[in-house]
Amino acid sequence: MTDAATVIVQVAPLQYELQSRPVPDPGSGAIVAVEACGVSGTDLAIYTGRSKPALPIVPGHEVVGRIAAIGPEASRRWQVAPGDRVLVGSSLACGRCQPCLRGGLCVEPAPGRPATYGYRDPEEWPGLWGGFATHMYLPSHASIRPIRTDVPVGEASLFNVLGNAWHWIVEVGEVRSHDAVLILGPGPRGLACAALAAAAGVTRLAVLGLPHSKTRLAAAQKVGATHVVAAPPEECVEAIRDSGFGLPSLVVDATSGGDVLDAVVPLVPAGARLVLGGLRMGRPVQLSGPSLDRVVVAELTIRGARSSPRSAMEMAAQLIEGGSLPLGAIATDRVGLTGIGPALAEWETLEDKPVHLRVEPSAGT
Repeated sequence: MTDAATVIVQVAPLQYELQSRPVPDPGSGAIVAVEACGVSGTDLAIYTGRSKPALPIVPGHEVVGRIAAIGPEASRRWQVAPGDRVLVGSSLACGRCQPCLRGGLCVEPAPGRPATYGYRDPEEWPGLWGGFATHMYLPSHASIRPIRTDVPVGEASLFNVLGNAWHWIVEVGEVRSHDAVLILGPGPRGLACAALAAAAGVTRLAVLGLPHSKTRLAAAQKVGATHVVAAPPEECVEAIRDSGFGLPSLVVDATSGGDVLDAVVPLVPAGARLVLGGLRMGRPVQLSGPSLDRVVVAELTIRGARSSPRSAMEMAAQLIEGGSLPLGAIATDRVGLTGIGPALAEWETLEDKPVHLRVEPSAGT
């Protein structure tokens, strides 16, 4: 194993630095050689300054890699050995609280700032706290899951995306085959929600996106959408009606804003469920008076859905290994460590964005 790791450190908005950190003895944990790290909307929001965590940080929290070194205690605990390929959960769990024991999100996180990869200070030992790097440290309270070596790296890097989608549409949304499902937003998680709905036997499945999101809307058809609707928020209700989709019984908001949700709520029939997936990263979300009245009159159920718990990560891994989902339509783009900063700067300016981006340290630029 190498003595030094190369890491991306974000020191300010729009400013990444390539730095070196010593690779420590794993002790009671392990060292992972990063094979790929998915880039999330949160990473982009932090890079541009829309989200403002305490800097500096080593970004990246959707890591697939191989065990480079591991202590004997950790090897017994996780049942992995050097060379094994693993998925790394983004949250660091205590392993003792009731949510942890049930496979949920930890409520008593381990000490540090904060208990999530991609947000911690690189000066906090050992500094290998993010996936935009050649190596990452796994303390004893990390959460990992082995994954087969024959799974394509792009699909493996979608485990966090797919875990979120599973939690949003299956665990929280309780999707059923008879549902009419409307997905707001054709980003990676919205598309993964659509793929899961199609796999659940849903025969009326619509994905709504902006007209300029041509690449992502084309991917929606590949993952099983029966209706693809392109419209700005102020025209989306009419566009959905014109599409022949009908009325949804389940709506999953996988956007990063709130304009579309506010526009769509008056369309939703009585008794429908609405799932708000993920964080808005500081963007305002507002339900206007007509929308709020509709929530009351139609007795709509609105539920928030955070990131995926460990149970959803396990299910995502099983689905990825099973190979039955069209994940190749989502795992589209890759970039190396030296290219991630320019890629994110360009990504922010693009209207027709690629579907998904991952960092592969071995990919050069």
